[in-house]
Amino acid sequence: MRHRAVLALTTLLFVLPAAASAGTVGHVRVALDSNATFPSYEQSARRHGVVILQAWQQDRMRALKQANPGLTVLVYKNLSFAAVDTSWSGFASTGVTAPEAERDDPGWFLRNSGGERFTSWSYKWLWAMDVGDPSYQRRWADNVVAELQSQGWDGVFID
Repeated sequence: MRHRAVLALTTLLFVLPAAASAGTVGHVRVALDSNATFPSYEQSARRHGVVILQAWQQDRMRALKQANPGLTVLVYKNLSFAAVDTSWSGFASTGVTAPEAERDDPGWFLRNSGGERFTSWSYKWLWAMDVGDPSYQRRWADNVVAELQSQGWDGVFID
């Protein structure tokens, strides 16, 4: 117990001076839920310095950027999973989709000790991917950069 207290105190000593000199921090709005609301785009755009949205929320991104061109709007992308289906929007919360991985390199799927592919515990439509595979990393990055450029996002929030 004493060791934890010393560790916590040591951590505070290193963090507090840096925080004190950090300057203005600002607000971040994470609106990943499709039901997240923006009662006023102008108010949200003024209030927050950074907003994170899903890839299919370009309309919200554009409305926020119109209200405040200086606002940074990031698209959320999951690195470690591949979405099963994007047919309803054409966009995925992942950089690589499961059908794309199946078609181009089935080795990108992680496998359990029984040799079977597996999904997320909570999100059964997300398949676990091998983020250590260089070809998977390249494809993920290429797909995300292409989407950033074509849709006008300011950057990506990688999960």
